[in-house]
Amino acid sequence: GGGAGLKCIIKVEYKIDRPYLHKELFIKLPHKPEGSDRYFVSCMWNHDRPETIFNIWLESYIPYKVPKCYFADICAETTNFIVITESIAWSPKGTKEFKPGDVEPAYDKYMDWELPDGGPMYYHACCKALGKIAAYHKAGKLHPQVNDMFPMPPECKEMPKGLPGMNAQQRKESTAKIDGLIKFVSETAKAVMPPEVADKEWLERWKTQALHFLDYQIEVQCFMHGCGTSNPSDYVVLTHNNLQIDNAYFWHDDDNELQVGLLDWGVLACGPLANAVQGCISGAEYKVQLENREDFLDTVLSSYALYGGADLDERRFKQMSDLQLMGWATGIIANVAQVIKHTHPKKEWPEIKDWMDERLVGRFQTRAHVSQFKIALQLWRELDLHHNFLEWLQQEGLPMKKA
Repeated sequence: GGGAGLKCIIKVEYKIDRPYLHKELFIKLPHKPEGSDRYFVSCMWNHDRPETIFNIWLESYIPYKVPKCYFADICAETTNFIVITESIAWSPKGTKEFKPGDVEPAYDKYMDWELPDGGPMYYHACCKALGKIAAYHKAGKLHPQVNDMFPMPPECKEMPKGLPGMNAQQRKESTAKIDGLIKFVSETAKAVMPPEVADKEWLERWKTQALHFLDYQIEVQCFMHGCGTSNPSDYVVLTHNNLQIDNAYFWHDDDNELQVGLLDWGVLACGPLANAVQGCISGAEYKVQLENREDFLDTVLSSYALYGGADLDERRFKQMSDLQLMGWATGIIANVAQVIKHTHPKKEWPEIKDWMDERLVGRFQTRAHVSQFKIALQLWRELDLHHNFLEWLQQEGLPMKKA
């Protein structure tokens, strides 16, 4: 599953066996050297280094179950790496009844209809984990050299004023990407999109709003990093930044409480806590986010404060969540090309009339990106995010920028 590298499972025998040694091991490798996947994942995004460092040094410090690491190494010069861990004993797909301790099936991203409750209790468990790990970071309970491995960014104390918006070239490129997304959701994939998302008249208004938001990227990031607060670093933490459903495993304990274990640490870094939350709940279905987002945010804040982090301002954190949601929606405008790469716009999309078509739901890159287009636009419209953005600009004393 996923697209971060090559993966396999091997069965092993030991010359000298011990009860704690696993007979099935999971191996993670980089993409093949040719092609763009290796370049983007291993070089541009640098996902392999955090994964390797976590498994060597931080695995035993995290207050949650993670797969036991047997070996990990990386070569910075070639970007070759390998991580070998225990293989999780997943229940078979479709299993609905579990005994305490049984690991539930491996759930796929953007397929939350597979989750027994549709998602809320699973995202709740993940949000609790995000807050607790962040608190352990702040309380000094992680590795003694964690700040050398994953340094905190410089503090951003004040909101910068007078910054220019996008230059002409940036605006041209962003406009082209937005136009591409509008064409995709209103024409190419219109048959599988909700009517409100495929509405061209609304999409043109959204385009204006999205370009407006993109003019304030530096100011938004400063706000996310806690600028203007008495201690900005309280809002910046080390925690799992991509804790979606496919990067976790779940089981119930003897008291029937849902427990979570954590996988895939390729984007581990210090960053705004609100960004990590969005990286988790963005995989939830539209209605689940709409009905549970405040509870998810409260869960993170409560967990963070309970285990040693600061007591963060709830209103500000909600604003951060709104801004990060807008950032997500304007960030995915570049991903139409990934969908077209995996599902042909002329040969296949004209025949796709249903969300459960295997050419959509059965292809990871297509399903993941098209789901994000749909959910992000639904939330932008329903939550009236641009209105909230205008209020935030006024609150921060930020003037309109000339195009």
